[in-house]
Amino acid sequence: MDDLVSVDWLAEHLDDPRLRVFDAAIQVRRRLWLPTIRSGRREWEREHIPGSAFANLFDLSDPDRPKRSMTMPTASWFAARAGALGVADDSQVCRRRVGSASFSSVADTR
Repeated sequence: MDDLVSVDWLAEHLDDPRLRVFDAAIQVRRRLWLPTIRSGRREWEREHIPGSAFANLFDLSDPDRPKRSMTMPTASWFAARAGALGVADDSQVCRRRVGSASFSSVADTR
């Protein structure tokens, strides 16, 4: 399977019940020398791909690390969180890539 899909491919497959589309954007702003990181949920609520869901990276990160560290959790913990978002063993997951409106990253969860 290819890692990227076109906007046309996505439009043709939006009705596929196995397809789960997520936006997991974050907003990074700098104040003096410190970055401020916040969820991109507000932007997703204003405008998003029909049928998509917002996946908060902070909620998907390792719960044993400092908040907002966005570190990789264990596979079993991540699988449980992904399952709560509607991802099943036969799902195809498409994550919208902010900054490149013409392509989205795709991962096959099988």
